[in-house]
Amino acid sequence: MEAPGEESGERAATGEAGEEPAAEAGTEGEGGEEREEGAEEGAEEGAEEEDLGPRVAGLAGAPAGILPGEEMASPIPEPGSPVVGLVLEEEGFITLTAGGRVVAYGPDGGRPRWGVMERQTAALGRWPEGIALLDRDGGVEIRAPGDGAPGARFVTGTVPDPLRPPLPEAGPDPGRTAGGGDPVRAAAAVGGFGPQGVFFAAGGRVHGFSGPLGERLFETDLAALPNGTDTGAAAGSVRAIALAGDPGEPRRFAAVSLGPGGLALLDAGSGAVRWRRDDLGDIAAAALVLEEESLVIAGSTEGDLSVLRLEDGSTRWRRRLFEGFLHPPLASRGRLYAATDANSLYGYDLARGGERWRAALPGRPAASPLRVAGALFVAIRDGLLVEVTPATGLLLGRARDLGAEIFGVVRQRPDGPGETGWRQRRVYLGLRDGRLLVLRPRVSLGSGPS
Repeated sequence: MEAPGEESGERAATGEAGEEPAAEAGTEGEGGEEREEGAEEGAEEGAEEEDLGPRVAGLAGAPAGILPGEEMASPIPEPGSPVVGLVLEEEGFITLTAGGRVVAYGPDGGRPRWGVMERQTAALGRWPEGIALLDRDGGVEIRAPGDGAPGARFVTGTVPDPLRPPLPEAGPDPGRTAGGGDPVRAAAAVGGFGPQGVFFAAGGRVHGFSGPLGERLFETDLAALPNGTDTGAAAGSVRAIALAGDPGEPRRFAAVSLGPGGLALLDAGSGAVRWRRDDLGDIAAAALVLEEESLVIAGSTEGDLSVLRLEDGSTRWRRRLFEGFLHPPLASRGRLYAATDANSLYGYDLARGGERWRAALPGRPAASPLRVAGALFVAIRDGLLVEVTPATGLLLGRARDLGAEIFGVVRQRPDGPGETGWRQRRVYLGLRDGRLLVLRPRVSLGSGPS
């Protein structure tokens, strides 16, 4: 049984001048916090403090942060069809468009190196044997990263579910169909790739197939609760699958977001349900799985942010914000950054749940917050890119207007001491008009703390 408790961790300044500090924890209403009784108040007291961000390279007129950054080549693999997937390789990057086309570029974009236009690809990922493509009919094909040469191919015999928008919107929207679905999102599949295989959803079930030969790993039915109660198609639908672990190692866990059905953690090798929570609200976005910290983090569309223990799904700490979460939070350097559908960005202490700061955003976030080269920024759906000070939540400089609605940020990994090279210093933004912007931050990685 969870009970309100005192907030641990200090509060910092708000993100807007003159804005009132967040409401005290343990109160009802906005800003209230619900914590597990007996939570570890003193856990990880020595957590690393936030730095103040990188120093700007000596560029005349550059703002005090990574923006506006250097805009590199803007490849257009399919005009009018946004990029919905991306894989980074030593040779460059491989994109997947909403129209199902796969196009590979060099590190700086420019002219395509190779492409797959004849197949309707729904998802792509990295396997040890090459780039794996999941077709909309359930077929899987492996391509060589360098030249796209075809390799092994197998048929799963199961058609993957299309990715659905996380929350219906009222009123007409030019980007949506008459039935309320988003044609851009519907082009992609609910699934993901790990070194040992491909995982995807179909009809309330999660399927796992090994690569490169396509041996079935498991088929797990998630339409029923652990007590045997049938939740129905709506509650049993799979909205997102998040794989845990190092990209180069076999994945151990898969966190499955079930919409009104809550959240389940599967063993990625056998498909066995390790635990399931149906009391977290409507979990529409992918969960964040942190194996080293033994945590699973999920936000509901009703505004509950839950940090759970990986081993048994019990609550480590929980915040009730009454602001919906349509994108996963970001964990970086002992902090948790979460953007809500109410145009807010929160900074928390990851271990204890203390709210560090709260900032107002100029619009709805298009994706999870990003940390690149020590800086924190958020892509706004209407086409803005804003930078936020990680330590205090203060907005830095002016927002950059990209001139088109942002469909999503396709490079979402946090930076860290192990990330070096060109791949970790670039950001890839998919725009609804079909452009893919490749940004290189205007920072000097060696001139300041990161």
